[in-house]
Amino acid sequence: MKKRLSLIILSIMLIAAILCVAVACDDNSGTQNTDNGTNQSGTNTDDSGGNDKDDGTGGEVVTPPEGGDDETEEGGEVTPTSDGVFTYALNADGETYTVRGAIDKNATEYAIPALFNSKPVTSIEKEAFRRSDYLVKVTIPATVTDIGERAFSMCRDLAAVTFDEGSELTDIGVRAFFECESLDNVTLPDGVKNVGAGAFDGCNSLVKLIVPSSVERIGKDAFECAYTASINVSGIVYFGKVAYKYVNIYEEGQPAPAVDAVIADGTVAIADSAFEGMTELVSVTVPASVTHIGADAFTSTGLASITVDEGNTVYYSESNAILTFNTATLVKGTASTVIPEGVVTVAENAFKGVTGLVNVVLPASVTSIGACAFEDCVSLETVTMNTAVTVIPDGAFRNCVSLKEIKIEKTVKEMAGTAFSGCSALKTVWIDSPDVIIACSMSLEAGHLLEYADTVYVSDRAFVIVDEDGEESEDPRKQEAAYLVAFFDKGASSDGYTVWTRKDA
Repeated sequence: MKKRLSLIILSIMLIAAILCVAVACDDNSGTQNTDNGTNQSGTNTDDSGGNDKDDGTGGEVVTPPEGGDDETEEGGEVTPTSDGVFTYALNADGETYTVRGAIDKNATEYAIPALFNSKPVTSIEKEAFRRSDYLVKVTIPATVTDIGERAFSMCRDLAAVTFDEGSELTDIGVRAFFECESLDNVTLPDGVKNVGAGAFDGCNSLVKLIVPSSVERIGKDAFECAYTASINVSGIVYFGKVAYKYVNIYEEGQPAPAVDAVIADGTVAIADSAFEGMTELVSVTVPASVTHIGADAFTSTGLASITVDEGNTVYYSESNAILTFNTATLVKGTASTVIPEGVVTVAENAFKGVTGLVNVVLPASVTSIGACAFEDCVSLETVTMNTAVTVIPDGAFRNCVSLKEIKIEKTVKEMAGTAFSGCSALKTVWIDSPDVIIACSMSLEAGHLLEYADTVYVSDRAFVIVDEDGEESEDPRKQEAAYLVAFFDKGASSDGYTVWTRKDA
C-alpha cells in the first residue's frame, strides 16, 4: 500500500514538472514570437507596403515606435527610420533627414513633414515615390531643398504638387516628375535654380507651368510637354530667364525657313539641347547677360555665324565660334571656324554635325579634345594634329566619311576604339605612337583605326626612347601589331617609316 502511494506521489510530481517545463517553454516561445512578429511586420512594411493592412482604404499599419534612436550599422551607415507614414535616412551632416519613401504604397495623398526627430527634412531621395500608382496629391514642405532623380517618376495619377510657403527648393532632379500624366498645373517656387533633364517630360496634361526667374539651368527636354504655351514672338521659348528652345513655325510640307536667333537681353542661360538638330539655324546672337550655355545647345545645327556681345564676361566669339575666357574652351564651332591659338580644349560635340567643315588644324595650345568633338563632319577631309594632345576620345572623328588620311603623333597615349569608326575613306594612316601600335594588337572589331586602311606607315622610331641627356634606348614593349600582321603585308622602310600594305588591296 505504501509502495503504491509512493508511486502515485512520484507520478504526480513528474507530471507537475512536465507541466512546468511546458508552460515555461510556451512563455518563452510566445515572447520570441511576439518580437519576431513585430520585426517581420516592420520589414514587410518598409519593403512591400506590409501585410497588416487591407486594400488601402483605411487598414492599420504596424510601425516602429515614433522617435526611436537611429541605429548605426557596421561601417557607419545610418539605417532608415520611420514615423509610421514615411521612412527616412539621416544625412551625412547629422542634422538633417532625407525622406526615402512611404510605407503605404496605396495612399492617394502624401504630406511630407518638415521635421523628423526634431530635425528638418531637406531632401527627397532618388526614386522615393516612383510608380506610386494611387498617388493623387503631394505636399512638399518648405525645408526641402532637393528633389532627387525620378522621385515621382511615372506617378500617372498625380494631379497636384504643392510647395509650402517659403519653400527653399533649389534643385529638381532628372526625370523627377517624368510621365506624371495627370499633372496639369505646376508653380515652381521662387529660388529654384536647376531643373534636370526630362524633369516634366511626358506630363501631357500640363497646361499651366510657372517657372521663376531664379532658374539658371534647364536640362534637355525638362519641359518638353509644356513649351508650346510659352512660345515667344521671336520663336524662342523662355522659362524664367532661360532660353529653352526654338520653335520654327512654318507651313506644313514646306522646307523650314532660315532662322537668325537673337537671344533676349537679360537671359542668363541657354538650356541643354536648346537648338540641337536645327539645321535651319544659320546665325545666333548671344547677349552679355548669358553666363551658361548648356550641353549640346547648338549641336548639329546649320550655324554659319555666331556673335557674342562684347560685354559678356564668360563667353566671346572669334572665327564664328563660341569660346570661354576662363577655361580657354572652344564650346561651339562652325564650318568656317579656324581654331584660334590659345584654345586649350575643344569641347565635347563642339563641331558635331557641322557638315560643311573641310579642314581642321589643331594649334599647339590644344591639349584635349572632347568626346564626339568632330563626329558626323561628313565633309571633313584633312586633320592636322599637334604634339600636345595625348588622348583621342570616344567618337572624336566618328563617321567623318570624307577623311582620307590621318597621322597619330607619338605623344598620343590613349585612343578610344571608336575614335575613327565609320571613317570609310580613311585609307592612309601614319602611326608614330607606340601606345596606338600596341592598342592595334588588341582590337580587330569594326570601328578599329585601321578598319578601312589600305596603307599604314609605322614609324621606325616609335619605340625609341630618348632621355633628358639625349641617350636613346628601346622601349621594352616593342612589338608588331597583331592586326597588321593578320591583314597587311610588311614592306620596306622608307623615310623613317615601315610601309604595310593591305593583303587584299
